[in-house]
Amino acid sequence: MFMKKLLFKLMVFIALFVFIDYGIGMVFTHFCDKAINLPIDYGTAYLKVVKQIDDDIVIFGESRARHQYVPSLIEDALGLSTINVAMDGSYMSQQAAVIRLMLNRHIPKVIIWEVDAVSIMDKFRNDEIDRMSDLNPFYDIDSLSHNLVLQKGDYEWIKMWSRAYRNNNCLLRMIRVLSKGDYNDTLKGYWPVKTKGYKYPTKRDRIFEDDLNNEKLQLLKMTIADIQKSDCILIIVNSPQYENCNLETTFQGLAFDSLLDEMNVAHLNHHFDSRLLEDSTLFKDCSHLNAKGVEIYMGFLIPEIKQFLENEN
Repeated sequence: MFMKKLLFKLMVFIALFVFIDYGIGMVFTHFCDKAINLPIDYGTAYLKVVKQIDDDIVIFGESRARHQYVPSLIEDALGLSTINVAMDGSYMSQQAAVIRLMLNRHIPKVIIWEVDAVSIMDKFRNDEIDRMSDLNPFYDIDSLSHNLVLQKGDYEWIKMWSRAYRNNNCLLRMIRVLSKGDYNDTLKGYWPVKTKGYKYPTKRDRIFEDDLNNEKLQLLKMTIADIQKSDCILIIVNSPQYENCNLETTFQGLAFDSLLDEMNVAHLNHHFDSRLLEDSTLFKDCSHLNAKGVEIYMGFLIPEIKQFLENEN
């Protein structure tokens, strides 16, 4: 009798847990569906890419792309609708999954992708795995997203049964929907950084060890191939960084350049562009231009993009 009561209570507990978990998951899903109508911002960019955007030019990357590529300037110069869907702290593997999902629904004319040899290193692997939760919404609909999410741990496939767990990074979107603020979408994903009120950086020296991850290299290769099969033009870009470093001469740097050459990918590399590297007041920090620097960078990058597209046509 005691065992029957215990079993009954256990079954009731499991049923309640499943019911509550499903309810929480439904609430999160509801707010995700609402948040997709908000302007591009942290937490909404990838949802928009997969489900909504239809622009001619789509910009991918992490913080350097989000804070340094201005859609309005590109639109004015090229006459093509442009959106910046870069996310702070994002990694190449996540971007690859989202690009793949986007191409299943919408093929833009051009993809501008801020990605470099750091993206195919092991060094930041743990941080990269932590960010795989950004792909949770696509866990059931995309095999690449599914496999990347499972890299978080041996028991992640069990945790992902929980609708509350898989949506536990949606709180920010919920708050933004509930706050009903006056959101302005004119910047279309670009997030300018201030030009004053902080100490300008000192040029850093950065030494990279040879650190090539072949799985990441193959993922980058596969993603480039998918873009090229779709007849979308891919332009790889590297914005200026206020540093001296040896990245291009490492195994990963040489492999990165070799892959782009092999696949005939346009590469506009301004990592060490002297037009910006002689003036620290153009930088927010060693990795990011400030708004003043961005204006100068866009001033010579956009004509390069325009010239390349004209040659392609």
